[in-house]
Amino acid sequence: MADAATVAANLQFSHGHVWPEFCLLLARFCRGDRLERTTVLLILEHFSDETELADDFREACDDMLCTISDGFDGHARKQSFLAILAILEDHGSALHYLLATSLQDVEDQTGSAAAAHIYSRCVADVGIPMRLKESMRDLAPIIATIVCGENLVANIVGRTLAAPKEVFLHTIALAARADPIAWLSTSNPALASLPVEEQIRGAALTALMELADATFASITETACNPEVQCEAQELLTHAVASVSGLLAEVPSDDNTDKWAEISDEDLPGTEHDALLDHALDAAGRLVQRGDFAFAGLQAAIMQLKACRCWQAIHGMLLVQLRVACGDAAGNGDGVAAQEAASAALHHMGHMHPRVRWAALEVWARLLAGGSHAPLALFDGALDALVMAAANDQYMRVRRRSLLVLMLVSNSSPCPVTAPMQM
Repeated sequence: MADAATVAANLQFSHGHVWPEFCLLLARFCRGDRLERTTVLLILEHFSDETELADDFREACDDMLCTISDGFDGHARKQSFLAILAILEDHGSALHYLLATSLQDVEDQTGSAAAAHIYSRCVADVGIPMRLKESMRDLAPIIATIVCGENLVANIVGRTLAAPKEVFLHTIALAARADPIAWLSTSNPALASLPVEEQIRGAALTALMELADATFASITETACNPEVQCEAQELLTHAVASVSGLLAEVPSDDNTDKWAEISDEDLPGTEHDALLDHALDAAGRLVQRGDFAFAGLQAAIMQLKACRCWQAIHGMLLVQLRVACGDAAGNGDGVAAQEAASAALHHMGHMHPRVRWAALEVWARLLAGGSHAPLALFDGALDALVMAAANDQYMRVRRRSLLVLMLVSNSSPCPVTAPMQM
């Protein structure tokens, strides 16, 4: 029924017909029972999916737009979607009631996930009327409470259906980026400790970082007060802890041999590799968040250093690299770059190939960025670099060693002695 209603509504709206009977029916269903609310949400999701597909099609076929028939007019479909949203909200705030009720109906996972999707479109989509966005602002605390509660279970059916909680986390990330003021005003302390179930840790960290960015955006745009500063520091503390916790666990050992023998472009992404990317991306963003986050990352580096597992050492080196790059923006070859280069030198002979690669990556990135910190330690690293380039068991380690030697030889001043240039 939802499919047929969507097609019929698209035809009506694309030809300039409002179809008031259909809109009144949807408005009435918005305040109905679960089945009626779910019907409206499914129809709205169909509209949303149609507009997203049309937008993708238009971007891919800009040169062919003049040949697209009215039956696939992406602009008309988006206008239909926006018109229905606006009409429902104007009809006694029916849309707001629908989303608020469905979001909190966590037993209906399909309906709550669909409501989260429509909410994210209402607050983050280009072209949504400002009055509609503002009417959705007070739904932010509802979503925050749901995500931080224990009633929403992150179950994954097979590998094709996203966990409902993951949907909510993506919604938080999109909404916080689009409307930071609304999320700053949620005043929910539990947001600082988002859930970390194994399947959704990457989404949780992304949402946490967007919340932290929203807080900082609010600090710069409005008169800051101690409560806002305290919230920002709390979010940053939990973000640093999340990054540190992830880097102590990922990547796994399962695909080390495959990782070490192929190039970055050919490496198939795994769940653990995605988590690693999330953590390192968050670390890079935290470096830009001032002295408090910078000090937190330094403490995380010490915690990782104290761990015995190779993943922690691997993560420590890559975090130190990001801290050094962030410090270099203001301090040139600062203490952070010297510490990163020294730590990398210490682990160039580590037993695990990913740690050896990470150590070489630190030197390669520092040298490519113009840092002289590795050059001061080159005499102590020469034997390890030559041995790795010539004899390491793994191709990626050998290639990274050669890259470091090449960067050193092209540096100024070049510390390589004449016999080594032969």
